Amino acid sequence: MKKILLSLFLLAIVPALLMAENNADAVYLKLVKEYTLNEDGTVRYHQNQQLKLLTYFAFNRHYGETFVVFDTLNQTLKVNRNTTTMADGKKVVGPANALNAVLPRSARNSAAYNYLREMVITHTALERNAVIDLDYSIETQKDFLPGLSGEVPLAEDAPVKELLFRIRVPENKDLKFHLFNSNVKPEIKTENGQKIYQWTFTNLPALVHEAQQPSRGDFMPRLQFSSLTDFTEAFKPLYAALRDFTVPQELIPTEGTPLERVLWLQKKIVNDLANFPIAPATVGYKFRTPAEVWKSGGGTALEKAILFAAALQKSGIDGKAVLIARHNRIDETIPGLAPFSRAAVCVHLSPGKAFMAAVDKLNPFDWRYIYGGRSVLVFTKKGIRQMALPTPPETKNTASLNARLTINENGKINESFDLGLSGAANPYLEIQRNEGKVEKNLQAVFPESKVTRLSILDDGQMQASGRFKNGEGIKEQKNFLFYTLPQNPYGIASLHLATPAPNRKTPLRLPFENFSETTSYSIRIPQGWKFIVKNHAVNLDNSAGQLSIRYTLTEEELQVERQLHFKKRTVPASEYTDYMELWRVWNAPVSRQVVFEKK
Repeated sequence: MKKILLSLFLLAIVPALLMAENNADAVYLKLVKEYTLNEDGTVRYHQNQQLKLLTYFAFNRHYGETFVVFDTLNQTLKVNRNTTTMADGKKVVGPANALNAVLPRSARNSAAYNYLREMVITHTALERNAVIDLDYSIETQKDFLPGLSGEVPLAEDAPVKELLFRIRVPENKDLKFHLFNSNVKPEIKTENGQKIYQWTFTNLPALVHEAQQPSRGDFMPRLQFSSLTDFTEAFKPLYAALRDFTVPQELIPTEGTPLERVLWLQKKIVNDLANFPIAPATVGYKFRTPAEVWKSGGGTALEKAILFAAALQKSGIDGKAVLIARHNRIDETIPGLAPFSRAAVCVHLSPGKAFMAAVDKLNPFDWRYIYGGRSVLVFTKKGIRQMALPTPPETKNTASLNARLTINENGKINESFDLGLSGAANPYLEIQRNEGKVEKNLQAVFPESKVTRLSILDDGQMQASGRFKNGEGIKEQKNFLFYTLPQNPYGIASLHLATPAPNRKTPLRLPFENFSETTSYSIRIPQGWKFIVKNHAVNLDNSAGQLSIRYTLTEEELQVERQLHFKKRTVPASEYTDYMELWRVWNAPVSRQVVFEKK
């Protein structure tokens, strides 16, 4: 009986595994990733992979080449094996000219980082069912980074039948580690003076690419590890670079309010300095002095953030460069720099007045609405410290619009409106740069609109009022007239949410927490016209949010009220159908269309 049950189980699971492989362009038969910390402080990374190609796309476009970036001053790359086993079993060794070191795209136009190289490893003799066997290693000098630490996602673009992830450290050292989103336990053993930690994963699914995902390490297996004893050891090599905060005089703002000086300087940093999109880890978290960055005409995000903060300090404004954790959750007890990647500047204007500014673009609102609660590294002249980024005091992200429409006998529309924004829905910084931006955004949905009053309240809220005239909003068909109610440009439409696709496999990550829109319309029509609508309401309340659309008709006017509130920022795949239902009802054209008839 047990044999029968086992046979039935195998019959059920084997087709499922084969189906996953058949739907993929390629599959890793075996993948080995290995980090070794040597006694002398040098680090060796070794990777071996056997990748089976299943489709023409796999070898014509996706897997025909492998790209490996390395630092020629501190690292040595060695390609140990580059062969292809063809479908008939014939082995073809990659020729010498299959290895070509080029300047990485991230370092182009950057003289300061032209020592970086990207090895382009070309694979030959490719066809369907061929297997690429690639083996390479990178030797890193001991002074490039302290100890051994990292944060590695354990998901690939193709399914992996077997993944061996191995870390070797001297036997007198301990490894701190945390594996997220997986219950796999490491096998730990001591061999030849080294302590070896090995995680074995089987039948890992391919990474699924879907719109508005969280970082893949937030929902796929991810390993954070470090051989360092504490954060002082992790940060010590960077302290020397923090001592020189000399800033060119032309970058020190002296006129205007503190906020005006911050925004003026941010514009200089963003527009006058080129962005070098080089990951901090690629250059060992090293950075040049602010004077060197300004003179060179560009910098990495971290360099621009340190320059930005130093110039603010010289201007008497409290600004600090920060690196933001890549993922929403990390293990803060594990010392190391690897989890931190996004650079910005935290600005403190006065007690209770603070915001986070970007260095690669002019952010319209406080970036803490995106990254609040994440772990950050704070860079100052005194050193580096780790902390949780505070969330903004205004936690409700709301957009409200109250519009009053009067339609005359010629089908022309006169309207007045009141707009209220708070939290992330309030483009506070954008408005400070250009108040006319509000009117321009409103004109996209309210033609010929004019903002007659605009005020920014101390609690982070913005209020505006205005009027508009529109002669093109109504479409006539026989005796019937159709009018589509305009959307609030600062509401749900501003989130640019993709059209939901069925059968989603991964979580959905919305831009902000607790986002809500409330829009109401009061519509008056001339005598002799009548509304083709009845009093009715649509109400939804599910795991993803709450929605209400209500039509109330009186003798003189039609009142339309639309409300949508998202309960959570991250929607699990298991609750995605609830989100789809909210999106479908909210964006249905009929839900914003009003029909009336000339009597």
